[in-house]
Amino acid sequence: AQLVAAHVVEPWESKTRYISVTPSASQRREMVDLLKRDPSWNALAAQAREICYSKLVSLAVELALHDRAAFPDGGVMLVVNDQHEQLKLLDMVRTLVAREPPPLRFRVEARGDSSELDRDNSVGILVVRTSQATGYDLPRFGAMVSGVYATSPARRIQLAGRLKLISKLVRCIAMFQFRFRILTGASMPIA
Repeated sequence: AQLVAAHVVEPWESKTRYISVTPSASQRREMVDLLKRDPSWNALAAQAREICYSKLVSLAVELALHDRAAFPDGGVMLVVNDQHEQLKLLDMVRTLVAREPPPLRFRVEARGDSSELDRDNSVGILVVRTSQATGYDLPRFGAMVSGVYATSPARRIQLAGRLKLISKLVRCIAMFQFRFRILTGASMPIA
């Protein structure tokens, strides 16, 4: 057996932008109270994601409109935590897209177990769960938006890899990752 390695120059420009979300004082107090009752990461992360929902959705729609203006079959992969969140954000995105004038509208779908939506050019936003990191490619999409969720670095790389392909159809990939800042602002005792 022989091991061969190669370095391939990526034919696209990739930019990752981190978006910091700072909760209001009342939201911060609620989160500190939650932390006192339930010190697990999942409960805190779920509350942080919920606070970010409207910003995640509006950014995904804005990016999809921009991407489709530059590349008519383009779009955005919106990464969410689980199926419950997938359905909730799917409704929010569809509501926002429905407000656009008819020539700018596009389909918004949740990725299921089949790959039929991956190649459907009428889909402008595909809502993907973190558990759906392998087995498909989205070479026509120009952006990925992801929120606050617990997963391994390998899974995050795999999710980004759905867009970063040698056969990439667009020349620039924009990655947007939300970061939640619970302990910013005025100091607040946790105990």
